[in-house]
Amino acid sequence: MMKIVLCAVLLLTLCSSAAWAQPGWQDFTKRYYYTIVDENEKQILFKHNQHYSIMIDDVLYKAPNIPQDTLKPAILNGGAFENQVRINDFTLALPMKNFEERQKQLEIKIIHKKDTMYICQPSGRGSFGDKYGKSLAIASDFKLQFISGHHFFPKWAKNLLDNVPHTSGILKITNIKQSHFIVPKSVYDSVCYVSKGYNNRQKHYEEAESLVVKNFMSGYFSLERRVQTTTLDKPIQPFKLAWTSWSTPYFSTKEKDEYLGIVALAYDTLNWSGGRGVIAKYNFKENKMKLWSPTENLMYSSTGTLYEDSFNNVYY
Repeated sequence: MMKIVLCAVLLLTLCSSAAWAQPGWQDFTKRYYYTIVDENEKQILFKHNQHYSIMIDDVLYKAPNIPQDTLKPAILNGGAFENQVRINDFTLALPMKNFEERQKQLEIKIIHKKDTMYICQPSGRGSFGDKYGKSLAIASDFKLQFISGHHFFPKWAKNLLDNVPHTSGILKITNIKQSHFIVPKSVYDSVCYVSKGYNNRQKHYEEAESLVVKNFMSGYFSLERRVQTTTLDKPIQPFKLAWTSWSTPYFSTKEKDEYLGIVALAYDTLNWSGGRGVIAKYNFKENKMKLWSPTENLMYSSTGTLYEDSFNNVYY
C-alpha cells in the first residue's frame, strides 16, 4: 500500500445514496438516475422529442415509444434485484436474473442527430424506496448537459459537481467542466467492457480516473507526488503483497486517523496458488498497519469479508 501526498488537495464529502441500511441485508439495485438537459438548460422530454433517442445496451427507444416503467423498491430480505433506469421521462426496470447480470454494467447511449453521449456507470446503488416498501421521490444523482463523447465518472464526481462553490461578479471557476469527464473510447471500453472475471477492473478504473484528473488540472495546477511505503507490524512470509491486496474498503473507527479493513495476501508457487485475508488496522498519520489473524501462522486461517454494521455500530 502506498500513501500519496499531493500538493493540491480537493476537499470532497462522502458519497450520498438513496439506499438505506439494514443489518444483514443490502439493496443491490443498480440505479441509473440522470437528468439530461439541452444547451439551454431545459430538461429533454424524450417521449415528445423526435430529435433525441435512447439506447440501452442494444435496444433503441424513440419517441413516442418511450418506456415509463414503475420503479419499485427492492423487497426486504429478497434476493431479486433490478437495474433501474430513470433519465428525465424515461424509466426502465430490467431484472438481474443471475450473478453475471449483477456484475454487468448497462450502457446508455443518448443520441441527437449524429452526436452520441455515452454513459456506462450506475449513478448509485439502492432502489427508489424506503425500508417499508414505499416509493420515494428523490433528486437525480447527476444533472448533465447533453455533450457527445464517452463519459467516465470517478467515485468523487458527484460530490464535486454537487459542491461547486457559488461565485459572483468577475470571479469564476473555469476548470469545473463536464467535458473534463470525457475520455478516449479505448479508455471508456476498458472500464465498461471487461471480461467475465472482471480482471484488472481496478487497474483500468485508476487509469481512467488519472486521465480525468489531468483534464481538470491541465493549464490550471501543477502536481507533486511523493510515495511513502506503508509498513506492517509483522512479517507476512511466505505471502506477498500485490495490487489486489488493497481492493477491499476500509472503515473509519473511533480513533482519529485509524481505519479497519482487510489485506489480501497473495501466494503463488509451482504447486499451489492462493491467498489469505488478514484484518488490518491502518494508521494514516503514521502510515503503519497492525495485522491480526486468529492463528499465529497465516497459513491456517483467513478472513473473507469484513462488514460494517452501522445499525449496531460493530464490524463482523
